Amino acid sequence: MQKIFLFFGFFIFLLFGARAANAATLYFSPSSGNFTVGNVFTVNVLVNTENADINNAEATVNFPSGLLEIISISKSGSIFSLWVEEPAFSNSAGTLSLNGGLPTPGFKGASGKVIGAVFRVKKAGSASLVFSSAAVRANDGYGTDVLRARTQAQFNLISEEKPLPLPPTTIEVPEAPNIKSSTHPDSNKWYSNNDPVFKWTLPSNVSEVRLVLAKKPSSIPQVSYIPPISEKALTDLENGIWYLNGQFRTSAGLGPVASFRFQIDTEAPRSFEVTRVDIDDPTNPQPELLFESSDSTSGIDHYEMKIGEGDWFTISPDLAGKPYKLPLQAPGAREITVKAFDRAGNTTTTTTTTTTIESIKPPVIESAPAKIEKGAPVDIEGSAPLRVKVVLEVLRGGGKFAAEISSASQIVGKFEGVADDNGKWEMKITGLPSGEFWARAYSLDERGAVSVFSEPVYFTVSSPLIKNVLRFLIRGFDIVLNFLVNKWLFIVAGVLIWSFIYVLIKNVFPFIGRELRKIAYICRTYGLDKKVGKRSKKLQIELKMVQNDIKKELELLEKIRKHRGFHSSEEKYIKKKLEKYLGLLKSLK
Repeated sequence: MQKIFLFFGFFIFLLFGARAANAATLYFSPSSGNFTVGNVFTVNVLVNTENADINNAEATVNFPSGLLEIISISKSGSIFSLWVEEPAFSNSAGTLSLNGGLPTPGFKGASGKVIGAVFRVKKAGSASLVFSSAAVRANDGYGTDVLRARTQAQFNLISEEKPLPLPPTTIEVPEAPNIKSSTHPDSNKWYSNNDPVFKWTLPSNVSEVRLVLAKKPSSIPQVSYIPPISEKALTDLENGIWYLNGQFRTSAGLGPVASFRFQIDTEAPRSFEVTRVDIDDPTNPQPELLFESSDSTSGIDHYEMKIGEGDWFTISPDLAGKPYKLPLQAPGAREITVKAFDRAGNTTTTTTTTTTIESIKPPVIESAPAKIEKGAPVDIEGSAPLRVKVVLEVLRGGGKFAAEISSASQIVGKFEGVADDNGKWEMKITGLPSGEFWARAYSLDERGAVSVFSEPVYFTVSSPLIKNVLRFLIRGFDIVLNFLVNKWLFIVAGVLIWSFIYVLIKNVFPFIGRELRKIAYICRTYGLDKKVGKRSKKLQIELKMVQNDIKKELELLEKIRKHRGFHSSEEKYIKKKLEKYLGLLKSLK
């Protein structure tokens, strides 16, 4: 008997216990309703677990794509935090799919939200939402499908309701005038013109126009114009905000009032002064100025400033009334002009007395070579205030340091250095071409203040080729004279050599060229004359002429030495050689 009871108890458990486990239901909320074409509504997919613990649900929902379309889907408020596949929809196929879950202990309840979808009604008709496939799995470690039922939703979609047209009225009330102004078109702007002109379109059925000029937009038009007018010009109005109000009259009576706002300001801003506030630091490269104006009608719109002969630039009115720092300025004196503009374009101008920015202490160039060969560095040294940056400019040009030489177009390079703790600086300049140059320097401190230029220094860069050619020519001249004195048989060859040398040195040293031409002539005369007596006499005459010319050249070189000194060793060398040649010519007697 005990075994029979156990058998029936186990049978009842299998029958009723298993049924209680498969108890979940999927359904829609709302499941019915009336919705108009063009409107949108939200449908939520819900689950009722009926006391079972679940951890997963998946489903595919079908909807009529010709009647409905999904605008968006939302997981907000869903019982699921994990998604095997992200919810997706297809309006062309008319499907919505989902597959979500959550960790242990899962969910148990009667209205757990799975997902929400926003639908838009496309067309009138009857639309059904159905689960074409679905599963709800228990949180039992086996993924048992406990879905018992899946219900559908049914919606009634109706056409858009259109309001019935109003019956036509037999009374035509005029509209408000559309007032415009060619002189004051923008109601939010200020104008300096106090003679405004207004126009409006006049309908054919208007019998009277009423206007009023007032300070309030609510003023009732009282001035009547019969026959009606379509424009109005006003003159010499006071400053301030005005309103021109107007209305039309027809056979149906007066229409609504239109109000046109306009603003007038003919007075310039208050006069003001511009003063410098950093008078304790005259070397400040950014002087601080104080200025402020006011305008009681339209207010200050902006300021404009001009420094010396520079361009105008705009300054915000918020910067007035407190020290205004100028852009970086070089040393010197200049006028500052400030204009105050009100919102109507009226201006007041103030010009300062001369504002001076004093120079900081300039550097001094203490050492620089007078002449160097091309390729060698130019070593320039000097002094400046401690730890101040020194900028050295190298300019092309010779002779006196004139304004055209100091122009920016002549600058071939800029070089920077810093004065050390002893106030000394040094710069080595390389890469300069052959020619004549000037060097000058200025100081630059951490504020951006600059000094005036130092005294310029002059130097030359020469090519080694020219020097070698000069030495070659002088040696050749020495050899020819020796031939002339001791080697009469080589005179003809000397004449040919010196004819070639003559062409080379004609434009290098003219005074040497003249002497060589005379010597060449003597050689030709000496070598070609067959009569020894006549040759000897002519040679003596020519030698005398050469001696006299060399003496004149030596006198000229001596004057140059006394006047400016010799700038190069080549000049000293030429003077020495000419003295030697003069002695040799005297010995020929």
